[in-house]
Amino acid sequence: MIFHKVREYLEKHGWHQGHLYGGAVGDPFPPACCQGAYNAVARAQVRNSGGFATKLARAIRDLYPDWRCCCSSHASPADPVSLARRHQMDPVSLAWHQIVCFNDDKHHTYEDIMRVLKHAEGESDGPARG
Repeated sequence: MIFHKVREYLEKHGWHQGHLYGGAVGDPFPPACCQGAYNAVARAQVRNSGGFATKLARAIRDLYPDWRCCCSSHASPADPVSLARRHQMDPVSLAWHQIVCFNDDKHHTYEDIMRVLKHAEGESDGPARG
């Protein structure tokens, strides 16, 4: 359900790269990156950011297996626990880091973000983009 709410926020208010939020200062519903949209909609729910982050990071790995974030450029992101140890991050922090890197990668689009959110929710299990 949270993945759907994040998608709804991005559809209604817009997607942003580079910061949590874009738009005018004081805008109560600014365009947001994936993490910013999560922050906006999760306030009204019991927070489980670890579950959201790890599931979304797994969806990124499933759909974009050749993509590497800045901390995994020389290593496979397929083993997030080993990668987290190497970078001295807990697995949830690493998952959030990978989500932010994926969102802010200039090669990724709004459609890529929506695809990953749908996959994480289990709505779309299509083949990886080539």
